[in-house]
Amino acid sequence: MGVGTWLASTPLPPFIIGLVIGVPSVILYLIEAIILIKHWTELNSSFFRLFLVRFTLNFLNYICSYMYARLGRVGLFYELFQSSPSVVLAIWFTFYYYAFHAENLTTMFILINRLTSILFPLNYIKIWKHLLPLSVMVIVLVPLPFTAPMLTYGFSVRLQADNYTFTLAPNDGPNPLEPSLVSAISAIIFCVICGALNIATLIVYNLKVNDENRSDKLQQKIESKLTIYALITFLGHLFMALYMIAILFCCIFGDGWDFMFLATLNQLPWISDFSTIVVPSWVLLWASNTIRELVTKELRLQEWPMIGQMLLKSKRKITFVTVSSSRSGNT
Repeated sequence: MGVGTWLASTPLPPFIIGLVIGVPSVILYLIEAIILIKHWTELNSSFFRLFLVRFTLNFLNYICSYMYARLGRVGLFYELFQSSPSVVLAIWFTFYYYAFHAENLTTMFILINRLTSILFPLNYIKIWKHLLPLSVMVIVLVPLPFTAPMLTYGFSVRLQADNYTFTLAPNDGPNPLEPSLVSAISAIIFCVICGALNIATLIVYNLKVNDENRSDKLQQKIESKLTIYALITFLGHLFMALYMIAILFCCIFGDGWDFMFLATLNQLPWISDFSTIVVPSWVLLWASNTIRELVTKELRLQEWPMIGQMLLKSKRKITFVTVSSSRSGNT
């Protein structure tokens, strides 16, 4: 048995890996979102608002991914899926692709947010007062023309050769949009635009921030960490974008449903969770002192000496950092 055949016939290990890394991370992600909402007065910067947009997409996509692919790849609830109306299957399928496009756009706007905070520190809040509503509209509306037509497709449950696992897919016939092709094109555009934004951010940061003789060392550290957060989460989503391109490659050269496609599809749980759940949740815990302290307080981790000391590093009262330079808001 070759590696590809083995990967195609063993969907359970990636499913378990997804559970191991995904469940704790999605819980942390949810806690961070609740903390932001609970402390909205202090933590209502444009950066954290975009973070909440990303969280909403990632969280809903995490749930939908179980219905779209994960349960089917381990053969759970086949009868339930088989008896579900086609429109229900279409909703799971459509939202998975919708979330992918929307997450691309969200990542792009987070990078723009970081770039403008460095380029226009004095006008940053004013700029994003107008740009934030526009960015949310773009994130929500732009993917619709490429995904909403999928709701009209006829969907069915396809039982695989092992007579146990199954997949959801449009019925045979002409469809005006090929989901894998559109997603791959979106991924390529995402890589080009966000790659350019990353390069621009790094160049501007090195020229404008590191060369400044600034007395506000705390703010400089905050800027550095939030910029690193944006770059790392971009790399995480880049991993997912490359995965979507690989799916298209398998569809083109593997007739869509042979072992190449199934071997790639089986890796969805851990790749998706790592890219969209693990990276943004845990990196924020590192990047934001305020979020880290509030998570520690809400979960009472200070009562666990080793964990509390690791997260807080020192015992101190939680305070919100108010940025006088009007760059990033509270972090």
